[in-house]
Amino acid sequence: SAALMGMTACGSSSSTSGSSSVQAPTAGPSKTVDASGKRAVVKESAIALFEQGTKQAKSNPAAAIEAFKSAAKEEKNFAEAWYNIGLLEQQRGNVSEAKEAYKKAIDMRPDLADSYTNLAKMEIDSGNYDEAEKILLSIVDDKNGLDPYNVQANLNLGMLYRHRGEEILDKERGGVEPRFSMTGSENKGEIKNKEA
Repeated sequence: SAALMGMTACGSSSSTSGSSSVQAPTAGPSKTVDASGKRAVVKESAIALFEQGTKQAKSNPAAAIEAFKSAAKEEKNFAEAWYNIGLLEQQRGNVSEAKEAYKKAIDMRPDLADSYTNLAKMEIDSGNYDEAEKILLSIVDDKNGLDPYNVQANLNLGMLYRHRGEEILDKERGGVEPRFSMTGSENKGEIKNKEA
């Protein structure tokens, strides 16, 4: 599952996971990371607010969101702050706020695969499979994808195809086919037939 993105005082960032209804990602120029992947220097004041938000994320998500928003005001192109806002809003069930924040993060950092992955997950949850598929394929495509080996994006794409397959079976066979459960399969390497 997705994790908060961190920042260090020297300006490096880490983490991955994202996706939703946004135009398919085309990794373009980033406003926050140079060609070598080095994070542009972030004002100390913005980092302090960002770190405050990170500390509050579990105990007080609303306060954390405000801290991340303050950090984003302090530092104009602070994609990581917007990503964390999106993640916290998504966890709180605020879909439109989460999508808006992820889109801002993507605008600043088109290479931020986690934002796309989380957006796609929200589209899957809403039943918007075509939109989710477009976003996920733009991440995992083996020729032009942002991050072809992104585990979360590949898992979400598999989940999407499974949902689609079940819908097709239900339609074609009147819902009498047994469904398959993935429960426990991660440990046993098998898919068990589940009672309908």
